[in-house]
Amino acid sequence: MNEINLVHLYPEILNLYADRGNLLTLQHYTQKMGISLNIQNITISEQFPESCDLIFMGGGQDRDQEQVSHDLLRHKDVINHLVNGGIPVLAVCGGYQLFGKSYRTSKNKTLEGIGVFDCVSVANYNKKYTRFIGDILINASNEIGQLIGFENHAASTFLGSNAEPFGFIEKGFGNNGVDKTEGTMYKNAIGTYLHGPILPRNEKLTLFLIQKALEHKSKSLQKHINYHDLNVERAFKSGKKFANKKYSFMRRVK
Repeated sequence: MNEINLVHLYPEILNLYADRGNLLTLQHYTQKMGISLNIQNITISEQFPESCDLIFMGGGQDRDQEQVSHDLLRHKDVINHLVNGGIPVLAVCGGYQLFGKSYRTSKNKTLEGIGVFDCVSVANYNKKYTRFIGDILINASNEIGQLIGFENHAASTFLGSNAEPFGFIEKGFGNNGVDKTEGTMYKNAIGTYLHGPILPRNEKLTLFLIQKALEHKSKSLQKHINYHDLNVERAFKSGKKFANKKYSFMRRVK
């Protein structure tokens, strides 16, 4: 049986947006494919596992990100090495920000990131609005295609000159509500503001992560995944309808 070793960073702290649903989705798909998913939860002060094929990090509030940011720096070198070797990563919201170069919190405290992504994030950068909230529809800039999700973030993220967007906004706000970009992608590592969680409604992204994890496990493995879940397809179509109705909004400063 094929096996995927998934490292889940700080699950007891960064789980603000039902991020556990992403893991349940990966478990559902890998079980149907006859693949063993070994989830390794890593918290503060613990060592990074020797075996890793996929990394996931969710989101949290500023105080949660402050709590984990210094500890995450202990793993900076090993995570960057794994990413450069092709490891797939899904870093959502706060995880996305800390996988970048830096994040300036709402209290003007700058948290150093681990630099996987060439981007910086700043809370409350937009002086007119406090949060980007609502359903979001993007066109991913690779073979994944269209994706739907829900965004709810106060920070604006700005990509560096070497960064590639994960996708481009069709409906919603994305990285900063201005440049029409959403998230970023470096090799097989993805940073995104799409949660809700993201994987239960986006089968192509789920399969992409599993495929890349299997390829990392064995460079000679060319496993084409054919499993398809009709319930996920229905959820995607339903979510796309909501996004197209422009339910997204930015909350005004009071």
